[in-house]
Amino acid sequence: MYLKALEINGFKSFSTKTVIDFTQGITSIVGPNGSGKSNILDAILWVLGEQSYKNIRASMSSDVIFSGGKNKKHANSAEVSLLIDNEDRYLDYEADDVKITRRIYRNGEGEYLINNKKSRLKDIHNLFMDTGIGKQAYSIIGQGRVERIIGSNPKEIREILEEAAGTKRAKLEKDDALKKLSNVQVELEKITYVERELEQRVKRLKEESEKAGLYNSLVHQINVNKYMLYEFNINKIEVEQNLLILEKEANSKKIENIQENLEKENEKLKETSIKKNEMIHLIEVEKNKLTLIFNELDVLKEELNSILLEKSNYEVKLAEKLLIKDKLLSDEKIYDDKIKVENKEINHLNKDYIKKKDSIDNLKEKIEYLTKLRNEIEEKLSIHEKTINEIEMKRYRLRGENEDLDRKNKLTENNKIKLEEEKNNILLNLKKVKLEFDALKNRESNHEKSNKSIIDKQKKYTEEISILDKERKILNNESQKIIFEKESKLSKFESIQKTLDDNVFLNASSKFILDNFKDDNNVINTVSNLLDIPEKYLTAISVLVGFSLNDIVIKRASESKKYITELKNKKIGTISFLPLDNIKTFSKITKLPEGDGVIDFARNVVKIKNSEYDKVLDFIFSNALIVEDIDIANKLIKNGFSDRVITLDGDLVTARGRISGGYKKNKVDLTLSKKDELRTIKRDMELLDKKKKEIDDKYKNILEKIEDFEEKLSNENEKVNKYKLEYNDIKYLIDMKNNEISSLERKIDTIDYEIKDSNLIIIENTNKIDKNIQEIDQSINIIEEIYSERESLEFKLGEIEDVDRHQTKLHNMLVEFAVINEKLNNKNKTKDELKLMYNKIRKDLNEIDIFEHNKDELFSNFNVNILEKNVRIENITKDRDILNESIKNNEVMLKSIEKNEVDHFNKISELEKETIKMINIVEKLSENIGRNSNELENLNEKMEELHESKESIVNDFNYNKLEEDRVSQVKSNITRLENKKENIGSVNLASIDEYNFENERYMVLVNQKQDLENSSNSIKNLISNIENDMITKFTYALNEIKNNFKYMCNEIFYGAKADIKLTDPDNILNTGLELSVKYKNKPEQTLMLLSGGEKSMLAVSFIMAIFMFKPSPFTFFDEIEAALDEANTKKIIELLRRFIDKSQFILITHNKETMKGSDRLYGVTMNKEIGESKIVSVDI
Repeated sequence: MYLKALEINGFKSFSTKTVIDFTQGITSIVGPNGSGKSNILDAILWVLGEQSYKNIRASMSSDVIFSGGKNKKHANSAEVSLLIDNEDRYLDYEADDVKITRRIYRNGEGEYLINNKKSRLKDIHNLFMDTGIGKQAYSIIGQGRVERIIGSNPKEIREILEEAAGTKRAKLEKDDALKKLSNVQVELEKITYVERELEQRVKRLKEESEKAGLYNSLVHQINVNKYMLYEFNINKIEVEQNLLILEKEANSKKIENIQENLEKENEKLKETSIKKNEMIHLIEVEKNKLTLIFNELDVLKEELNSILLEKSNYEVKLAEKLLIKDKLLSDEKIYDDKIKVENKEINHLNKDYIKKKDSIDNLKEKIEYLTKLRNEIEEKLSIHEKTINEIEMKRYRLRGENEDLDRKNKLTENNKIKLEEEKNNILLNLKKVKLEFDALKNRESNHEKSNKSIIDKQKKYTEEISILDKERKILNNESQKIIFEKESKLSKFESIQKTLDDNVFLNASSKFILDNFKDDNNVINTVSNLLDIPEKYLTAISVLVGFSLNDIVIKRASESKKYITELKNKKIGTISFLPLDNIKTFSKITKLPEGDGVIDFARNVVKIKNSEYDKVLDFIFSNALIVEDIDIANKLIKNGFSDRVITLDGDLVTARGRISGGYKKNKVDLTLSKKDELRTIKRDMELLDKKKKEIDDKYKNILEKIEDFEEKLSNENEKVNKYKLEYNDIKYLIDMKNNEISSLERKIDTIDYEIKDSNLIIIENTNKIDKNIQEIDQSINIIEEIYSERESLEFKLGEIEDVDRHQTKLHNMLVEFAVINEKLNNKNKTKDELKLMYNKIRKDLNEIDIFEHNKDELFSNFNVNILEKNVRIENITKDRDILNESIKNNEVMLKSIEKNEVDHFNKISELEKETIKMINIVEKLSENIGRNSNELENLNEKMEELHESKESIVNDFNYNKLEEDRVSQVKSNITRLENKKENIGSVNLASIDEYNFENERYMVLVNQKQDLENSSNSIKNLISNIENDMITKFTYALNEIKNNFKYMCNEIFYGAKADIKLTDPDNILNTGLELSVKYKNKPEQTLMLLSGGEKSMLAVSFIMAIFMFKPSPFTFFDEIEAALDEANTKKIIELLRRFIDKSQFILITHNKETMKGSDRLYGVTMNKEIGESKIVSVDI
């Protein structure tokens, strides 16, 4: 793998698309300060995902987009791409070429792309992870980072080594695994808590579902007996039904025979009617024909009269045309003479026309020749004039150019003097800066000794915060447990509420009415749903009210009939209704009986949802009294209390002395019980809310303490930061001074280069001036030749005849020609008019001759037509008489057919009466069949209700085909089983489904808990494996790089001893690393006391040590040799050359030795007016 190219477009000073191609070996990028060299490294960092704009020398995102300059618009976006050859699949990406792109727009939106496909920053990081390439990796060393590596803390040095060791990906995997483990443990705590709650609920639901199972078993036995009884009745009715159907079929056959005879008579009637209609039609046709004959006779008579009239008119018209013919012959002679005169005059004018036209054509040819000759001479003169002007302009331009070049030479001479003065000033300034640099190094040394008490306070506050944070976590866990507990109770609350909303605990009749008439404005609710009873009185009220709890409260008694009818039709059951407009209440006892143990009237301890329904309370409870025990109840009745008395345990004593009591498993109605359970859950949730608030208050108090300590810690941190800032400022000033020294030295080199360049410019300008003088002399000779040729052409132009005189003569001839042409047109027009009149006369004479010639033929045709019309009239008169006779005969036959038709009508009437009689008999049979069918339908409906249970019924041991003698026994069994079912008491049928649902949920939770425990163990094993792998890789990499580091320092520093030490050898996973070096014949010293050159060499040794272990495919260095002398720079270049077969090196530099050692150079120039950088390639 290697870097093929870098594309920059709109990034910082690169306004347009700039492509920098890289080859194997060392590439150097050079240029003056401020030309934009370091922007190339910024572009590399940015495309690799640098998020801190400070690290790429910008304050905000828009700063990286080209901002524009003089006559140059700003860019709307910035884009940088790395083009990488990946044939060896060094990167884990299936493509031979990989293109990494980052793009940002002025609105702040940005995107990453891999091979032009949108990607995430995370994808970019993962692609380069553990390759040595990255914004913080050892493959990219920016300005000042060489010194920062030496000044890095142990953690930062470890991070550089981790990149080479390839443990960063494992570290991220470990962090992800720890997060997952934390999430799994939280989920495990939640599930454990919910599991305990659910286990208790499943046990209770199991007991309720077993009771519901017994209830369902009795219902099944009842259904078996009902099925047998329904089946017997169906079979009995079906036999009777079959007999009725046979009788009906026999009578239907008789009806069919009568219908056949009726159809035959109808057919005969139909035939007679057809004959009658045909005869009527024939008579109508003959009458229509007679009418047509009369009409035809009238038409023929009219046509005969018309022919006679036409013959008479023709004779008159012939006489008139013979008179007109004589007048037309006279006019013909007159017009013929006039035409001959006009022809003579036209011939004369034609001869003048031709002669004049020939004269005009000859004159036009002469004018055209003279005009062409003059234009050619004038065009040549114009070309000469243009050439002279161009030569004069060139002479003027060359003289001006010579003046500019002479002026530039003088300015260049002055500039050389100024550059030499500037060089002297820079040398003085360089001396001053070096003195300031030495003073700053002393300040840096003193500043490192002043910080211990602040660090001790920081440690103390951090420990206090840690203790409080542990307490905060404990409270947070308790808060989470309360939240889990509340969620569990809320789930249970919602489940019970749903069963109440669905009326699951009501009997079938009450549920049916509420479900089917819920939108009825009359139905209010059941008594149990309307009452609100304190927990203390639940047992007492349930026993006191009993089955009345299922009674339905309605508004109007008048509408109760439709509900009862619907219950009967559906055969669902019975129910009691309490209409508010009809129920009667007894008079109230307002005074409570005296004595201990008397609690209150039942109506007072119970609340109802709406005060409008208070009448229901009075009706149900009347003056019923609640007392503490049975002794008090007996005493009150004995003393004459006139209503029921109920104890808290549910023992009941009536006013007439009846006592009911003892043990009953479910004394409390299920609906009331569930409503009370809802109240309890709600109360528990309120207590949980209260407990959570107390914990939240403690949590808040701890947070305040933490904030207080954090504020104190922040103050101490500010002091530390202040020291760090001061230290960094000093460090920054040292770097600045160091850079300033390098900059001044580079300026001196630049001035020397510019002086040399100025001398070359003066020589080049002088040569240009001499060349221009030669061109000016040559142009003077060319102008003299043009003037000589021009005089000859002007003489020829004067000798050409005057064209204007010929143009005037042509104009006069054209006028005369137009006059002749007009006369000729007028004569032709007159001649055409005379010919037109002559032709009209000839046409009229021809028409009269034709009319006269056809006279005899027309008279013959008239006579033939008159004869034909008379013969036709005679023949039609004979046909009329024959048709009249035929009509009389057909009318006699029609009267005979009508008599036969009446006879057929009478026979049909008798057959229809007999048919009606038989149909009445069949209809009575059909009624009996229908009645049986209805009864069968009702029985089948009842059977259909049992259809879902049919398979289990017919497979039941007690099921068999019923005989007549066992019918009463089966009916008795049904009654007995119904009573047994009622004695079971209230049953929660929903408990079976609830138990199955909750048990399944419980088992799912148990499995989930097991899965989470397994997952927790797997994650812990994974973390352990990752840590072992990290330790192995890190230890191996550390030992190898340490040996390489020792070798490099020994080579570069001539026998210096170097080492990489662990700050915490017992904690390999988290230990930091420190670099140390001991020069030959010198004691070991802190790295901060090394000179700039020594630091650079040491940092390069460290990076090369890493390269020896794991070379990066390509590496960027920005002025790493800035602090080095020529000899050490050569050493660095020789060192890099050892690795060019494994890595590319791209160096940003000012150093001549670096340039000499490079395989390729790129120059960067800057247009200062618009702030735009350009790249120039130089192959070496």
